[in-house]
Formats: sequence, structure tokens, C-alpha cells
Amino acid sequence: VKAVRYQLPDILNALEALHDFAIEKSDSECASSASSLCRELKRWPFMVSCVVWYNVLYVINKVSKILQGPKVSIETMKREISAVIDFLQDFREHGFNAAKIDAREIAEKIEVEMIWPDVRQKKNKKAV
Repeated sequence: VKAVRYQLPDILNALEALHDFAIEKSDSECASSASSLCRELKRWPFMVSCVVWYNVLYVINKVSKILQGPKVSIETMKREISAVIDFLQDFREHGFNAAKIDAREIAEKIEVEMIWPDVRQKKNKKAV
């Protein structure tokens, strides 16, 4: 997640170069896969979710490494777990908006439109 979070423009450039190379070599399967991946990575919901996941996993991974130490005390465990709980509670309130701000920087850099897909279901029309 860290690589995608911080190097998305480079990843997209590499996928575009791979697509062009695959077209040149007449490898339609590779070209299609590279194009599909590029299209998915350029979606606003993906960018926001990537930032959210990175932020959450960063804190959990940091605490996980501390808790795996052979000499960690019960007090340290209690403090670190409480810190994660506090982080997650705060993240519930403010994290999504902060993630959108971070994702906006990425989207502007790679010139992606920041729109959410329309998820409203259309009413089924009954045949008369």
C-alpha cells in the first residue's frame, strides 16, 4: 500500500510505458491488462481508499512491531493498544476528510477528476 500511496504517478507512467511496449510487440493481453490497471488506479475512489488503508495500516503496523518485542511490558502493551483505539476513534470522525485532502494532492498531480460513482440504483420498470 505504501508504494501505491506515495508512488502512484510513477506506477501509472510505468503501466503506460508497458502498454505502449505491448502494443509495439503485438501483445494484446499485456496491453489490455496494463490499460485496465491504469484505468482502475486513476479512479478517485481508489485513491481515497488507498490513502485510508495506508493511514490505518501504518499505525497498526507500528504498534504490532512494538508488541512483538521480546521485552515489551504489559504497561507498554496497554498504552500502545489504547493509542490505536484512540487513533481509530479519531479517524472515524476526521480521517476520511483528511484522506480526501491527501488523495486530492495525488489526483491533481496526475490530473484525475475527483468524482464519486453514482451508486443509486435505478428503479426497475415493470412491463405493462
